Amino acid sequence: MFERLIRLSILLLLALGMGLVNTHAQTISQIDSLNRLAENNSEGSPDYISKIAKQALQFSKDIGYINGEIQALNNLCFACYIRGENEDAIKACKKAIELNNANGDRFDVSNSYNYLGLTYIQIKEFDAGINEMLKLIDIATKNDNNYLLADACSNIGLAYLLKGAPDKAKEYYHIAAKIHEEIDHPTSKVYVDLNLGQLYYNKEQYDSALYFLKKSNEAAKKLDNSRAMYYSFVLMGQLPIINQDSATYYLLEAIQITGQLDWDIEMLNSHIYLSHQYRKTGKYNMSIQAAEMAESLAEKLKKHEKLLECYDLMVRNYTQTEEISKAQLYLDKRKKLSDSLHLNQKNELITGLLDANQKLGAEREYDQLKLELEAAELRIQEKNYIILISIIGITFVLLILAFIMKLSRLRAKSNIELRQLNDQLDASNKEKDLLMGMIAHDLRSPMNKILGLTQLLKNKKPQDEEAYLIGLIESMTIESKTLTDELLEINRIESGKFKTKKSKIDIKAFFDEIVYHQDQAAKSKLIEVSTDWNFDKETIESDRGILQRVIENILSNAIKFCNPKSRIHVSADLKQNKLHVSVRDTGPGIPESERNQLFKRFGKTSVKPTANEPSTGLGLYIVQSLVERLRGNIYLNTEYKEGAEFVIDIPV
Repeated sequence: MFERLIRLSILLLLALGMGLVNTHAQTISQIDSLNRLAENNSEGSPDYISKIAKQALQFSKDIGYINGEIQALNNLCFACYIRGENEDAIKACKKAIELNNANGDRFDVSNSYNYLGLTYIQIKEFDAGINEMLKLIDIATKNDNNYLLADACSNIGLAYLLKGAPDKAKEYYHIAAKIHEEIDHPTSKVYVDLNLGQLYYNKEQYDSALYFLKKSNEAAKKLDNSRAMYYSFVLMGQLPIINQDSATYYLLEAIQITGQLDWDIEMLNSHIYLSHQYRKTGKYNMSIQAAEMAESLAEKLKKHEKLLECYDLMVRNYTQTEEISKAQLYLDKRKKLSDSLHLNQKNELITGLLDANQKLGAEREYDQLKLELEAAELRIQEKNYIILISIIGITFVLLILAFIMKLSRLRAKSNIELRQLNDQLDASNKEKDLLMGMIAHDLRSPMNKILGLTQLLKNKKPQDEEAYLIGLIESMTIESKTLTDELLEINRIESGKFKTKKSKIDIKAFFDEIVYHQDQAAKSKLIEVSTDWNFDKETIESDRGILQRVIENILSNAIKFCNPKSRIHVSADLKQNKLHVSVRDTGPGIPESERNQLFKRFGKTSVKPTANEPSTGLGLYIVQSLVERLRGNIYLNTEYKEGAEFVIDIPV
């Protein structure tokens, strides 16, 4: 009684402050104003709405104003629904409905049924939610209220969608959309389009989902409807067909809206979505920052399941960045929280089987995270070991190559003496070739393994410094392997073991295939490759492997020495069993004084590859040797600084 007198005194003071007489009617007007203020701030902070609703509720009780109490309960239910306080929301709506029933069913409780149904849908009691919305349809039909009817149909569609009945949901959504078109209710139409976007998203029809979500988002912007804008941004940010930059933009826009309107639950969810997006694109540090924000909000709101998701993100991100101690810390936090939740929920579960299943699911997730963490630790150890072995291997390769180069220099220095010892020269050359062949052959296997290991490391997305070292190892190994392969090929050609083997070749398909594969390298440098074929027959007979090696080498050389955004033209004529091939580029050309070096062993010019590609000086020497095996000729047409044209004539 004393508290009631205090509250009435407060009302009296408010009225006096406004220059009003404290009459019963004026108090009702004040309560109605508070309820309208709460309703008009539906896009604002739920805490603010709740505060106003509680004031209106208490004042209504003090003077026995039933309608004011019902409307205040509706506003309170809405605030609880937005904050995820589902039990309080259900309690408030049911109280409003009970008050109406106890007073002859003479008040408008449509919002009570609406918010009650939405709350049931939110806690996944879909049949209960649909039942409340059907009651709302009855109210709308009796009162001929198409606005209310459309909203009820839209909410039933949402329930069926989340229940896993998309066709039934689509039926109700289209009913709602048709009603909105007839009554021209733009605000509700925004939510219908939003729900259709959600429906098509769940059905994995992403193009249709994007269409309706964009439509809803644009309409929401015009109406300044922050809630609809938020949900459309969040859903668009999770569409698989959206590029990474756009997805990140949409999620950041959603977070900005939640920050402006103080929506803690939505802000928590948005940061989790953003963390997942950053992790998916390999931006692990940014994913960690977003997860930390979500973690702080989850702790504040006591959302333990969301907190578990934050811990999962932390473990996986720190595992990827190889910060093992931090990953282990969050793994321990996750286990502690999971065990705590299990103990708290144990007495609330219906059966022991449900308890066992929940515990098993939590343990499986923990075990999976632990396995990922252990795998990361193993990868770090393997990577350090591989780097060490690779450095030793590269050093060994370089020493062998230095030894081979030294042999070549010694051979040149002793040229005069060797003229007098032709028999010994032949024997020495054979021995050298045999040694080079053996060394080159034995080196190919470890270098291939090194390349495989570097590719494995690159797939693990290493840190910048590690990526640089891995790239350096890969580049050096590729260059060494290229030189080794070419030395081995020269050894085969010069040793007399190289035999030609003729076969039938579909000439056009043969050239198209070569150009197709080389065109991939050309595109990486934005080089345009054009072709011109003129064949008087469909097939030829020649050694396919040798012919392919020759043409691929000439075309790849043109790509290697051409500047980006230049052109290469490949033409081939086949007339009277003679194949004429031309590869013309717009590169820097070759100085006349250096052309005599082109087809020599280790013959290099001052012209360098335009993208720092490796060059051993053996490629054209091998090509000329192979062309001679086919009884053909290769020669150069060039004007310095005006490109180069290599021409091949081969009888077939």
